[in-house]
Amino acid sequence: MNYRSTPLQQGQSPAELLMGRKIRTRVPIFPEKVVPKGGERQVFRKIDAAFRQRQKQDYDRRHCAKPMSDLSKGQPVWVKTPRDAKATVVERSRDRSYLLKTDNGLKARNRHQIRLRTEGDDSNHLVIPRESSMLPHHQPELPAETQPFMILPLRLTT
Repeated sequence: MNYRSTPLQQGQSPAELLMGRKIRTRVPIFPEKVVPKGGERQVFRKIDAAFRQRQKQDYDRRHCAKPMSDLSKGQPVWVKTPRDAKATVVERSRDRSYLLKTDNGLKARNRHQIRLRTEGDDSNHLVIPRESSMLPHHQPELPAETQPFMILPLRLTT
């Protein structure tokens, strides 16, 4: 009961937002304060929108969040399924969702599950960086002229 009647940072309590008036509690209050007021909802929405925008800015700054680029119709992409698969953008269905055409049919995916595919990026190989910490200790260090990557073939399931 105390939580419901305690004002939030925007100036109104959760009960006021729900019912449009202050609720009675054990704390004495003047009867005029319990009467609902009109027009406060727009003021609350304006204050709440500014509060949410500030929270978003703080989060984005803290986590170095950047907006992802929009995809155009017909653009080749990699779509994240159990394994990455080739796809083509058919259309943008919602704010961050895209309809994609894959070998298995149409799929809807969030933008975070889609990576851009360049025209020459049709390889079916997984590239793993080769680090000395990944190698067993009994092997000698690699010569400088060897490539810094191991290329392993991927097994594609159909």
